[in-house]
Amino acid sequence: EICQDVKYGNRCQVITRSISDLRSIGWDNRISSLRRTSQGGFGRGSSGVPGVGNRESVTLYKDTNFRGESASFRDAVPDLVPFDLNDEISSIQIPPGQTWEVCQDIKFGNRCQVLSRSISDLGSIGWNDRISSLRRVQ
Repeated sequence: EICQDVKYGNRCQVITRSISDLRSIGWDNRISSLRRTSQGGFGRGSSGVPGVGNRESVTLYKDTNFRGESASFRDAVPDLVPFDLNDEISSIQIPPGQTWEVCQDIKFGNRCQVLSRSISDLGSIGWNDRISSLRRVQ
């Protein structure tokens, strides 16, 4: 798992294969912490391969059925633009017991929806490629 901030903070992504050029996945000069994760956990890597992940993070996927490029977040994200994920999320994996609010505009603006379960196809609830910000609901 690679993370943008120290102590595994901000955006994190599970890597399940060798990557010779981090620019190809949008991580060039962005990694501040990393750690080995165990197999059999929650989530999927950027290749869509089941396996490693973190039970505390919400994971966003660019494709339906928890596939394609993904990124995990533990904290509120008021703007997905810097992560190249704005209006590109097609599925979301939410850890058991957690609830997240997703919003159409940055800074939690416009229409928002509270989600308390993973959704393999956000199009089924009218949210495909519409998420611009999200935050955990306590």
